[in-house]
Amino acid sequence: MTSTLIKYNVILILLCIGITLIHNSSEATVNEDVILYYNHLSPQCRSVLLTLGALDLNITLKSIDFLKGEKLPEEFREMNSLQTLPVLKDDKFAFFESDAIIVYLVQQYGVKDNLLYPSKCPTFQSLIIQQLIFNNINFYSAFEILHTAGISCGKQKTIEEVNKIHKALNSFEETLGKSAWAVGKIMTVADFALVASISTFDATGFDLTEYKKIQEWLKKCKDIMADYYGSANQQGIDELKPLLQFVNRSQNKSK
Repeated sequence: MTSTLIKYNVILILLCIGITLIHNSSEATVNEDVILYYNHLSPQCRSVLLTLGALDLNITLKSIDFLKGEKLPEEFREMNSLQTLPVLKDDKFAFFESDAIIVYLVQQYGVKDNLLYPSKCPTFQSLIIQQLIFNNINFYSAFEILHTAGISCGKQKTIEEVNKIHKALNSFEETLGKSAWAVGKIMTVADFALVASISTFDATGFDLTEYKKIQEWLKKCKDIMADYYGSANQQGIDELKPLLQFVNRSQNKSK
């Protein structure tokens, strides 16, 4: 326990004196052999784009627009039989879960002991994974139920589904009342996943005004991630917003 606390305090000391290992270098790293199949509308895909931005890593991006009826390339079907996005192809390996992708990118292409996912602190890693799972279970799934289903087949929200989101938001609000970021005092990949989710709810009419800590955290994310937040996250939200607003209006009229 003492050893873990020492490691964690060292990380915080490095952060306080201004030694940050979040970016790979002052110049972008280019690896065109790595391919990301994505869609800007997806929060999961945007979490990967935010990670790429933080690492200053340029890879080959292949956008797939399901709403326009674009067909999946054959190589994509072979990599992911579920036919979901995102998918990352790196050499002989393919990853089709966003949380696995963002952790892989930091470990494979970030500088050694990158603070986004510290490699030498199992406790801190586990806390990050815990928040990624929390986000996946509560926010990604809620987005699919409330919004994706609404776009594709007109499914209406239920009070129970909305209450589940508020319960999760309350939980994250409590977390931010104890720490500056999703995990402790430093920004990690957990913040990329959570901001991609929660900013989507915020931008599409879901009332977050009662969650003061979340509002402060959202602003901080935009400020700290300013160099890449617009292209990685805000662009997708702006494209998604009119679709979801239309769905919400249609659902309200049918009540």
